[in-house]
Amino acid sequence: SSTIQYSNTNYTTQTSTAADIVITADSTTSQGAVTLSRSTGDLVNGTVTDGTNLLNGVTVTITDSVTGVSTTTSTGNYSLSGVGIGGNTLTATAAGYSEGTLSYTIASGSNDLTGQAIALTANAIDGTIVDGSNNGIVGASVSLVGNGTYTDTTITGGVYSFRGVPSGTYELNLTMRGYQAQKVTVYIPAGESSHTISAVDMTKAYGTLSGIAQLDGATDHSGVAVTVKDSGGTTIDSTTTDINGVWSLSLTEATYASSTIQYSNTNYTTQTSTAADIVITADSTTSQGAVTLSRSTGD
Repeated sequence: SSTIQYSNTNYTTQTSTAADIVITADSTTSQGAVTLSRSTGDLVNGTVTDGTNLLNGVTVTITDSVTGVSTTTSTGNYSLSGVGIGGNTLTATAAGYSEGTLSYTIASGSNDLTGQAIALTANAIDGTIVDGSNNGIVGASVSLVGNGTYTDTTITGGVYSFRGVPSGTYELNLTMRGYQAQKVTVYIPAGESSHTISAVDMTKAYGTLSGIAQLDGATDHSGVAVTVKDSGGTTIDSTTTDINGVWSLSLTEATYASSTIQYSNTNYTTQTSTAADIVITADSTTSQGAVTLSRSTGD
């Protein structure tokens, strides 16, 4: 009525059923094969963060003779059941983030991971938006659309940035009043913790300001000077009329607040419009109507 006990660290001890073991001289008595099962424990209250906020949708794995896989919930928590006891490394992965790990010695029963969050670092995507003179454009709206949608607004230097962007092909959309909207295809490589998108040059958008300025009593209305001035009296742009008194200016898309238009010609009385906002829309014409200059007179 003897027994055989088999034991190893982190494995469940096994003991054979009591039985007679007969040993014969110059012979081998075989006891067959046994397999020790790994002792296991459960992990509870695990969390994954970006250093500040809990992250959901992160896959947490543990590689061992007993392997557990779990995905975090919407609260950023995870749990693993039936994990082999002993020293193990938990690995957290998520698209758009660098891999994070946590080394932990698992005991049998329940293991509480409160306060031992796995921290992931979001991949950093940066770029700049510039004008034709290579000056940064501030206030441009930027969106990255593909494997998710990411948005930002450019700051000083025309800089924008996104965080936690998975690899893949995206469409970079740029909009800014006064500039033509642009779409650029970009590729974010896998395995990079940071990536810089090449600078994008936005082209200015123009609209037309037009009107008619004629000379009282004349048949040739050419040569009337038309000057558009801002609220401070600084000239925005100027031109002259054709034979029919027609004039036009190509101006950058914008609202020119409290601006005036001055009409002048030798021997005629200068006229200045009442200060008002002049709204120029890209690829459109804003009409200022018609004015007639009166001939200057003397006695």
